[in-house]
Amino acid sequence: MGSLLLSLLACTSVSIAQTLVGNVKLAPKEALGGVVQLADNKTAVFISSSESNDVRVLLLQATGKTAWEGKISRFQFAKPEVIVLGIGTGKSTQSGRERQALSSFLNPVDVFTNSSDLYTVEVLLSDVDKKEKESALKHGSTVVQHFDESGQLQRAVFAPTTVEKKVERRVMAHFAEGSAYYKIARERNEREDKTEHFLEVYDLNKKTRRRITLGLPATPERTKSNIFYNDWCYLGHRSGQSYLVRRLRGHSKKDNFSRMPVEFEVLVVNNDGQKIGGFVTTLGLEKGTYPIYSGSFQQAVEQSHIYREHSTSKYTFDEYDLITGGFGDFYLDYATGDVVIYGEYSHGSEGKQDYGYGDDNEGLFMHRYDLNGVARSKYQTAYPKELSKVQKNAFSGGKMYRSCTFLPDPVTGNLEFTISCGVIMGGGGKFFLKFDKELKYKSFIYRPIEVKERRLGSEETEISYVPPVWITQGTSANVESRELAAAAKEDPLYAAIWKMHQKTAKTNPDTRYYLAHPASGALLLEQQKLVGGSVSIYTF
Repeated sequence: MGSLLLSLLACTSVSIAQTLVGNVKLAPKEALGGVVQLADNKTAVFISSSESNDVRVLLLQATGKTAWEGKISRFQFAKPEVIVLGIGTGKSTQSGRERQALSSFLNPVDVFTNSSDLYTVEVLLSDVDKKEKESALKHGSTVVQHFDESGQLQRAVFAPTTVEKKVERRVMAHFAEGSAYYKIARERNEREDKTEHFLEVYDLNKKTRRRITLGLPATPERTKSNIFYNDWCYLGHRSGQSYLVRRLRGHSKKDNFSRMPVEFEVLVVNNDGQKIGGFVTTLGLEKGTYPIYSGSFQQAVEQSHIYREHSTSKYTFDEYDLITGGFGDFYLDYATGDVVIYGEYSHGSEGKQDYGYGDDNEGLFMHRYDLNGVARSKYQTAYPKELSKVQKNAFSGGKMYRSCTFLPDPVTGNLEFTISCGVIMGGGGKFFLKFDKELKYKSFIYRPIEVKERRLGSEETEISYVPPVWITQGTSANVESRELAAAAKEDPLYAAIWKMHQKTAKTNPDTRYYLAHPASGALLLEQQKLVGGSVSIYTF
C-alpha cells in the first residue's frame, strides 16, 4: 500500500494549469439546473429559476466560449415555500437555501442529445393553461423543445396516449433523435392476462404519432416461490439503438428455479422497433462460483425499471432491488455500444448449488459483450483480505444492507466500485475499490458513515461527469460522480481541480464541479453557490 500511495503522489506531482475562460452570472433565484455534453466537444448549460418559467440555454464550444444562447419554457416547478424537506431540516437558513435550490432544479424537464441536436422533454402533470379550453397544454401532454445545431428552436406538443380503463400503462423510457421523439411503453391488461410493449414515434415536423408493437419475449408467470426474475428494463439509447435488459430464472412455473442459473438477457432494437441485436448469457463464471446477492444496485444514467412489489409479513420491497436485481447489473458503454454485466460472486457452502443470500461476497466479476453477445472480455477477481478487517460485516452475507455502484473513470481509465454498507447492524461506511481495466485490484479507501444530521456542504465534495442525457429523478439527476479528494491522488487533472477547491471550500462549502469531455479537452464548470452567484468555466 505504501509504495502504491507514493506512486500515486508522484503521479500528481505533474502540474496542470487551468484557464478561466468564462463566467455565467446568475440572478439571485437562478441556479445551474442541468448540463449535458454533445458531439464535437460541445456542452449545453441550463440555467433555471425558482420564480420564472424561462430557462436559459447556453451552448459552449470546446474553448468554453458561448456558441449560442437560447431560451425554453419550463411549464411546471414547485415554489420554494411548498417544498417539503426531510425530517430535522426545520426553518433554518440552510433549509431555505435548499428549498430555493430544489425549486430551481430543472425537474421535471429531461434533456437528450443526438449529435449536435439538443432536446428537452416535459410531461405535464396538470393543466397548465386552465383559462384556455382549447389549449394543448393539458394534463398528460408532452412538450418537446428542440434546438438544432445553429440554436434554432422548434416546439411541439403531443396529446396524452389514451388506453382502456382496464389497461395499466407505464412509460419505461423516452429519448429523441433527428426530427422525432420516442417513448417505450408497457401496457398490462390484468383481465386478459396480457402484457404488450410499444415503441411510440412522435414526428416533430408533422406532429403525428405512430405505435409499433415490440413483441418482446414474455416474462414467465410469477409464483409464490419463484420471485427470481424481473421484467424488461430500459438500459439506454445510442443513435439508432435502444437497449432493453432483464434477468430470468426459469422459463415457466414448472421449472425448478432454485437449481437454475440466472440468465442475463439483452435486446437491442432500432428506431423502427426491429431487433438488430441481443443475447442471453449465464455468464459462465469460474468453476464453483456464482453471482451472489449484493444489495440494491443504484441505476446508472438512463437505466429504469418497472416497480414491482414483493411483500413479506413485515415489509414491502421493490423486487428489482431486493430480489433478482441484486444478482449483478447491466451497464451501457455509450462510446462503443458494448454492454457490461458486473456484480459480486461467492463459492457458497460446499456442495451447494442454489443461489442464496447468506453466502459471503468474495469478489467481483465484470464481463463485456458487444450487442450480439460476443464476449470482448471476462474478468473475475477476489477481494483482498484486508477489506474484511476494516469492516468485518461488510462482506459477510446478509449481515448488512449494501448497495453497489460501478464507474469507469473517464480520466484515468480505472474502474471504481463503490460499496455502501448500511448502519442497521451497527456501524457502516463506504468502500471505494480501485481496479485497472482488466479488473486487477489496485487500492481501496474506506470512509465510515457518521451517524448525525447531514447538511448540504458537509458531505465529501464530488466531481460529476457531464452525461449525454440529463434524466431528472425528483430532486436529483442520474449523474455519475466521484469523490474529488480521492481522485486527486490519481491524476494531475483531478489534483488541479482539488487545489482550486481547497482555496474556496471554507467560503463556498456548497461548491459543485461538472467535468465535460475529459478525454478530449476537459471543460470544467464550477458552481460555488446552490442558488445565485455565478458559474465559472475553465479549460485545462
